[in-house]
Amino acid sequence: MKQHMPYSPAKRNYPTLPSELAAQLKLVQPVTDPTTGIQYYPCAVELSTGETVDCVYLVEADAYIHTWGFWPEDSSGTQMPIDLSSVVRVFESPHRLPRVIAQKLYDGGESAMGGIIFELEFTDGSVQTYEAGNVVDFVPLPKGQGINDIKEVHPHSGRNDPNRLEVLPHHWCFYSK
Repeated sequence: MKQHMPYSPAKRNYPTLPSELAAQLKLVQPVTDPTTGIQYYPCAVELSTGETVDCVYLVEADAYIHTWGFWPEDSSGTQMPIDLSSVVRVFESPHRLPRVIAQKLYDGGESAMGGIIFELEFTDGSVQTYEAGNVVDFVPLPKGQGINDIKEVHPHSGRNDPNRLEVLPHHWCFYSK
């Protein structure tokens, strides 16, 4: 019988943030997972190719691996991280939840093992339910709604809603201290 070796994430060397990107990142308000202390910077980035990539989590690599225990590319179906050396600009994502809304979700913790279910209430009174893994910052909005139309968030609500939407696909980009 073949024995399987347990997974052990290899140490990765990521570049430090160049001063220009560090200054730009200071303009992106992070969210903090209170159980782990990890800070996520949900943002968009421009690559040296001129391409803009939305829905990116810029995060310190050691904090990420300590929290998650695996690298994203080692998980099936996960996109390869964006190489920091190809990033020329960091800026706010137009698809990011307002920080105060997202932080309420992080503060509320998981709705079920490995996931969060929540409702967004909009200024017109409509409600949309979402489901996510453990990061929640990027959501598709219902037609006619914008980020500024979000009135409130209701963590752990909407579990039985058959019309739940999933958060948007996202990318990771790592840096070292």
